[in-house]
Amino acid sequence: MKNICIALLFIATFTISCKKIRDDLLPVSTSKLYCQSILNPDSAIRVYLGKTTNILDREPSYIDDATVLLYENKLFIDTLSHETNGKYFSTIKPSIGEQYTIKVIEENILTAGTIVPDATNLINPEIEFPTGYDAVNQEYYGNLTFKIDDNPLIENFYEVVIFYKSFYAPDNEYYYSYLNNPNYSIVVPDPVVKNEGDWDYFPATIFFSDKLFNGKKQAFSFSTVTSKRYLSDGTSNSNALKDDGYILFRSISKEYYLYRKYYTRHAYNSGIHQDGIQNMLFTGEPLDMYTNVTGGLGVVGAYSSTISKIQGHK
Repeated sequence: MKNICIALLFIATFTISCKKIRDDLLPVSTSKLYCQSILNPDSAIRVYLGKTTNILDREPSYIDDATVLLYENKLFIDTLSHETNGKYFSTIKPSIGEQYTIKVIEENILTAGTIVPDATNLINPEIEFPTGYDAVNQEYYGNLTFKIDDNPLIENFYEVVIFYKSFYAPDNEYYYSYLNNPNYSIVVPDPVVKNEGDWDYFPATIFFSDKLFNGKKQAFSFSTVTSKRYLSDGTSNSNALKDDGYILFRSISKEYYLYRKYYTRHAYNSGIHQDGIQNMLFTGEPLDMYTNVTGGLGVVGAYSSTISKIQGHK
């Protein structure tokens, strides 16, 4: 009887340990072409082409034999050259206010277009420091403010990218770092930004529309703990006041704006943080990405940008 029990235990263990994942039972996915291009007047036009792949595929699928045509205001102006790994480039820089259409000819035809928006300047970007103190985390609060004079004639969309000066001890050097997770450093976002509904999804940048202030000169205010990094000289002296923060301010097309909103939720739901590391498995439901590409997937959008120095005040 003892030998029978041992034999049954061995068979059970062997059966469990030899389970095989049935890849053939996974749903079959249809590969689709995608086209990605974000235009700005400071850079020559680039287009990225590829095919979507199965979740089990390890390598991306690039398209390297397509014909990519560029149109300005519906007039043909260039055929893009192929570089490598699905990258195509033109020597043409887009102009503000013009409409650009990209046409891709491969196994089928993809088209997408956008208008390059005019740049908008920030008014009086300032940070007041200190405005409070977090005793638990031993961080000083600051108040970051700026204004936008919104154009009343068109619907506008904006993006804010914050840079701060930080000290890297091993190199004994200062570097300007991009604040790639604003809601870790901003305690209270401005109501306009909060109203967008993206803040709880850990956006990599701050983006919003002019829906709540169309045609007005709107003041923005953010309660932030980044003041310590903006104003520090690399020592523990948090009161060392310096003007070493910058804001990259973008006027963005509606296509770019919608892409940022959809991707922010997609990255959060799939557990992908802004550094690209997958920290957890699926924190939310799958989300179809926004696309303005006819005949495929992807996005063609545009932005124009200005950069402003943040003035610090005790």
